[in-house]
Amino acid sequence: MLRKHILSLAALVFGFGLFITQSAFTPSNAMNEKRAKLTFHYDGPQPMTRADVETESNWVYGEESCPEGNYAACAIQIESTFVDNPSSANPTLKTSANITAGPNPSDVYVSGSADNTNVILNRAE
Repeated sequence: MLRKHILSLAALVFGFGLFITQSAFTPSNAMNEKRAKLTFHYDGPQPMTRADVETESNWVYGEESCPEGNYAACAIQIESTFVDNPSSANPTLKTSANITAGPNPSDVYVSGSADNTNVILNRAE
């Protein structure tokens, strides 16, 4: 009788352990959402200044091609964790995106952000 209980307990522990180890390797929806990137393009004052480029409210959600012209800020793809309301029709960049700009002799360009996996698209001559 004791042997039967030990085998049942061992099977239960084994099953629980198997469940835990398999769950650890299944990506959650939260992780997939975090990795989702959204594209924003610069829609601020022209000619732009470094402060304009670094102001998150000057960036608008959506795809847009970069016009020809001087080396300048154009678009950025950034993880949804740096975006307010990423699932809505009009998401906005959080200030935590911390966009940084570098001056160029003829214009200003995006040099980085808090998202170290971002994709930056600056237009070039």
